[in-house]
Amino acid sequence: MNKVSSMLAVFMMISTMFTTISYADNPVVQTIYTADPAPLVYNNTVYLYTGHDLDIATTSYKMVDWRCYSSTDMVNWTDHGSVLDVTAFKWANQTQDANASQVIYRNGKFYYYVSVSSTIPGHGGIALGVAVKMRLVHHLLRMI
Repeated sequence: MNKVSSMLAVFMMISTMFTTISYADNPVVQTIYTADPAPLVYNNTVYLYTGHDLDIATTSYKMVDWRCYSSTDMVNWTDHGSVLDVTAFKWANQTQDANASQVIYRNGKFYYYVSVSSTIPGHGGIALGVAVKMRLVHHLLRMI
């Protein structure tokens, strides 16, 4: 058993000497910081919703909006910009915490679920906000 383990270790070391270095070939987002990607496939298009982490954060994150990207081939992506920000939720922390989100399609509408920090007295902490949209990349129609 010890001889087999030794031979396996030697084989592993030799095989790693001949591997090539791989790099990501097609990052979706290349010009800004994003977090918490949430995909939705609708009508043969992938929509990718992300939180947007601002460059000004020095010791932590500062996320005040969510962005949308779309692709029909998973290679070429369109940046639709900011599709929602924390100011849409009057009860939310307005300076940070545009955390994880997800868009769900149901009965002809898109429901945009987001987690934000609540500023309601006695009800602090992370809370769930919901925005209702009729189209995937345009402005909100109403908040729930």
